[in-house]
Amino acid sequence: MTEQQRLLLVIALSIAIISGWQWMMTRDRPEREWASAPVAEKVIPAQEAARAGELAVKTGAEAPPVREVYPEVPRTTHAFSTEVLAGEITNKGLQFTRLSLRKYLERADADAEGSSALPGLVSLLAGQGEDSRWQGRLLWQLGSVNQPEFVGAPGENGAIVFTSVNTGSLETVVEVAPRASDYAIDYRVRVRNRGTLSAPASLHMELGLDEAGAESGGFGAAAQGAQALCALQDGIERQSAGDVEDGPWTAPGKSRWAGLDKQYFVLATLGHQQPFAGDCAITGSGTVLTVRQEVGSSTVNPGEVWERTFTLYAGPKRDEQLLAVSEELPDIIDYDFIGIPLGFLARPMVYVLNLFQGFTLSWGVAIMLLTLMVKVILFPVTYKSIVSMRKMQLLKPQLDKIKEQWPDDRERQQTEQLKIFKEKGVNPLGGCLPMLLQMPVWVALYRMLWSSVDLYQQPFLWLLDLTAKEPFPLLAIGLGALTFLQQKITPTSTDSQQAKIMMLMMPIMLTFFMLALPSGLVLYIFVNSVLTIAQTVAINKCQPAL
Repeated sequence: MTEQQRLLLVIALSIAIISGWQWMMTRDRPEREWASAPVAEKVIPAQEAARAGELAVKTGAEAPPVREVYPEVPRTTHAFSTEVLAGEITNKGLQFTRLSLRKYLERADADAEGSSALPGLVSLLAGQGEDSRWQGRLLWQLGSVNQPEFVGAPGENGAIVFTSVNTGSLETVVEVAPRASDYAIDYRVRVRNRGTLSAPASLHMELGLDEAGAESGGFGAAAQGAQALCALQDGIERQSAGDVEDGPWTAPGKSRWAGLDKQYFVLATLGHQQPFAGDCAITGSGTVLTVRQEVGSSTVNPGEVWERTFTLYAGPKRDEQLLAVSEELPDIIDYDFIGIPLGFLARPMVYVLNLFQGFTLSWGVAIMLLTLMVKVILFPVTYKSIVSMRKMQLLKPQLDKIKEQWPDDRERQQTEQLKIFKEKGVNPLGGCLPMLLQMPVWVALYRMLWSSVDLYQQPFLWLLDLTAKEPFPLLAIGLGALTFLQQKITPTSTDSQQAKIMMLMMPIMLTFFMLALPSGLVLYIFVNSVLTIAQTVAINKCQPAL
């Protein structure tokens, strides 16, 4: 075998050995899919990831894909208690998991099992279970982080300080400070950009309340339904759960503050040193009504600090408490009725009731004194009304004669009747005037009882709560009897058949309506009827010749 042949043999054996070795090493492995090969991922700490990204932007190089790793933050809660508030706030979303008013109790449900138990403190939470109940949720956007993680620690003067742990170069600190004697919790947010690139920052607060039954219409019983509020430049927009059941409602302009109205209590978030001018949106999910207010947004440049201060009001709808936080908050108390503003009547009545209660120490007696005061003020009108109705009664034979004379000519009847009214100086509408003047007072008092917390859970005799309906309808039944008696002694010019029908129907209808009204309003109307009967009897005795 020549030298050349030996060389070819060695090469062939080498190739055979290498090929056989590769076949033996790869015979049990699946064929590799090069097109779907994963890109190498480097796991590095969060701060190093931020620095690597900034360096890549500056140099124009392509930064390797990384996954930022942050320390796992356990869920913690921090309790607080002041003269008027008690609650807990968690580091997850910086939301309250307990928020109670220490000076107010929930209404006990008389129909519920175990209703003999003492009612708990008024709670201003949303959610359907103990694990999901919350309030005042903070929604963030800090650079590329949607919801940062926070670690909480006690601060000065009862404050709780939360520091972010996963926002990279955006160092974020939130100080939550409940006030000692006000129904208010102050927030101070500071976002410092320690990086070399600008980053967006925005913050929203979301408030929520359970919609515990829809508001009853007309003069129905007071319900604990909630309304969401957005304070626009031209007034306060109010939306209930039914208004947003088909989709969320977004304010057409910037909102100055936002809140939730729970009949006698309110939640509101508003600017502390600077007014808001942010977006406001209202949504309804299940039985929870929520309102979301933009607290602020900005682009934080390197080395800059973005700071916002704002306040959460959580307390009763009482003017002095609302004014202690902001001059705008008393506008939350709504005294309007079907679009008619009645605050000019309701607010003085609140003041007078507080004045009377101050020296009688009884809200029921205060309502009775308010009734007496209104009757004294309206006495001149009442006197003219009763005199006018007596004159109409004396003119009834002449009016009946006119109807008999022109039975088919209504226009002639009206002309002749007006002629007689003019000759005798009788106003046919005079008897209705006192009732028309009383109606705004009744409605204003109704709206006051609906909205003002002054009479909330205040008892009087057998009435457990002057803002709730009667537990036993003694006043309602008594008012029906008084109405029947009042019609018996009140002069009337209607024919006997109409008078008999009205004498039966009016007491029944009025008693039915009174069953659903707040007992404080029924007490007012009952005392007013007693005084009206006394006035009618006295005027009839003093004017026997009419």
